[in-house]
Amino acid sequence: LIWNFINQVAREVRKTHPDRYIATLAYRDYAWYPKGMEIERNVLVGPCLHTANWWSPAVESVDVNLYTAWQRKCKGRLQCMWPYECFPMEGAINGKFKHFPGFHGHTIAKQMKQFGKDGVLGIDLCGTAQYIDGYLTYRLMDDPSQDVDRMLNEFFKLYYGPAAKPMKKFYLLVEETYMNKANYPANIQSGKVWGHQTKQIAWEYLGTQERMEELASCLELAKRLAADGPEEQRVLQFEKDVWRHMVLGRRQARAAQ
Repeated sequence: LIWNFINQVAREVRKTHPDRYIATLAYRDYAWYPKGMEIERNVLVGPCLHTANWWSPAVESVDVNLYTAWQRKCKGRLQCMWPYECFPMEGAINGKFKHFPGFHGHTIAKQMKQFGKDGVLGIDLCGTAQYIDGYLTYRLMDDPSQDVDRMLNEFFKLYYGPAAKPMKKFYLLVEETYMNKANYPANIQSGKVWGHQTKQIAWEYLGTQERMEELASCLELAKRLAADGPEEQRVLQFEKDVWRHMVLGRRQARAAQ
């Protein structure tokens, strides 16, 4: 119904404005390429993808298949891609719990390289990814050929100075925990469940006691290594914005058990 309407509008627009386009999202009930019809050539499309949730095999599979179908059928016309970088924070706000951070810089780099290779024309971000991931996203949108490891090394060295090594270790441990499918419940690993981070996933499966202790040691070492000045203040700001949020989240989850 929706794509038929869009096609009708596009055909009428082309009669009077042959150089103009209709741009629209491919969203929810009309996310998939419609069967049995062709989208008019002056329609630009933006598939909506849960790019921050590719820790879920079901989510990644649906996203990749949906995106691939649009890319093949409307090659060169994916102009308003809509990646949901607002998760897991958005889901935690709605669910009223403190989330485990969704750091996924290497996944962002992989996604942007694919979009660049496929000739994606433009991206509308639904929220900006947390911490350095937001910066990585914008840099890679500008030039997806960049080496994400080199970008991360540059950031931690320049921003945290002598505390760069433990701060980078903190980031990579959170990223590996968040994106490693083996760290999630069996029903998610199997691809049977499609969804978002929950309080249980955050603090029973991801933010375990052992991981929290390792992350705490990274932060304590960073605080000792950071000299007086901007590096020390940056570590303390990270502690306030990220680490205290995590500690409180785990404490609240355990108290509710």
